[in-house]
Amino acid sequence: ASEERCNAIKNEYPEFGEFFNQVNELKSLFYEKDLQELWKKTIPQQSKTSFDRFVKRLQEIGFLVSKKYSKYDYAIANLYVYGFGVKRKQGQRK
Repeated sequence: ASEERCNAIKNEYPEFGEFFNQVNELKSLFYEKDLQELWKKTIPQQSKTSFDRFVKRLQEIGFLVSKKYSKYDYAIANLYVYGFGVKRKQGQRK
């Protein structure tokens, strides 16, 4: 089911296609600077998608979860971790 949903989200949001192709460079929990580096690398700057808008859109579609009370800034929603081949941070619950 996870892989099917990952394929569906790639089709639903083709503007984020390269990001989804490389999202496995992140761990399941990560810092904002890590996400920003991947955004710069994968989202064409001429697309006019600001980083803040990008983050908000990923949160709206349920891909990205804010981790306000953690030492990390964000997490990839569990549904997408396996399907995109993202490694879990050591000690993270499944």
